[in-house]
Amino acid sequence: MIKKLKNFYKNEINMITWNSWVQQAISVLRAFKKSSPEKEAEILLKHVLNIDYAKIIAYGERNLTYTQHIFLNTLLFKRILGEPISYLVNACEFWSIDLYITSGVFIPRSDTERLVELALSLSLSKNANVLDLGSGSGAIALALGLENPMWNITGIDKNNKAVQISKKNAVKLKIKNVTFKKGNWEKLQKKKHYSMIVSNPPYIAQKDPHLFTTDLKFEPKSALISGSDGLKDIKIICKIAKNHLKNRGWLLIEHGFQQARKVRKILLIEGYHLICTHLDYRGHDRITQGMWMKI
Repeated sequence: MIKKLKNFYKNEINMITWNSWVQQAISVLRAFKKSSPEKEAEILLKHVLNIDYAKIIAYGERNLTYTQHIFLNTLLFKRILGEPISYLVNACEFWSIDLYITSGVFIPRSDTERLVELALSLSLSKNANVLDLGSGSGAIALALGLENPMWNITGIDKNNKAVQISKKNAVKLKIKNVTFKKGNWEKLQKKKHYSMIVSNPPYIAQKDPHLFTTDLKFEPKSALISGSDGLKDIKIICKIAKNHLKNRGWLLIEHGFQQARKVRKILLIEGYHLICTHLDYRGHDRITQGMWMKI
């Protein structure tokens, strides 16, 4: 593995084509056990050259400039060390929209698209008020706003940097029915009520080994860790959400794939109805929903 890396960098000043660099980068990424080496190599090349995938295919035999080559190798080395690809290129695709992402902000995952899909499947009024708790980069709120321009959507996050990034994404995507605010879900406006509350809160236990051995070590811990069992924030959300939901309003929560039974129990204790868990795209328990009914 180390030999492959040395061979890759010893040719740093030599002329090399776009295609050749991609193939060498794939080999290095694969050696360091990255899950999507082909995709990541192309993402890095696309970012540095500021081109689309069609041009990579059409002009793959062009040579990299010295500066491009150095920049690409620098990004590749950072990726090998574990820095998330989204932070390296300041971008992440979610629900077929391109989000601006930077370090210090949680990176949305593809499984969270399932939360968006389920939210869209619910029968809400045309002008529904929707709340996204822990909105991060704005991924969920913006996807919902894009699909339902008449909905009035509010995203709340306690991370000031995340709020600024989400606002930037709303402007970039020209989505005008979504508002982002800095705030804490324990201090919501008492008079405001919503047809639906969605959340992808922190749900990782504070001693989970994945926090220190995977790409997660680069992401903000406040967006990941939730007490000793990973359920602290989910318990708070389930408790306070019912005070801000309209009658027959829905709460949808993303959680860890081993937490579904406990989340259903929390919702049941808090008095929700029609509680059920949905699978993500990999077949894991991921989203649990419940309806608040005033009886």
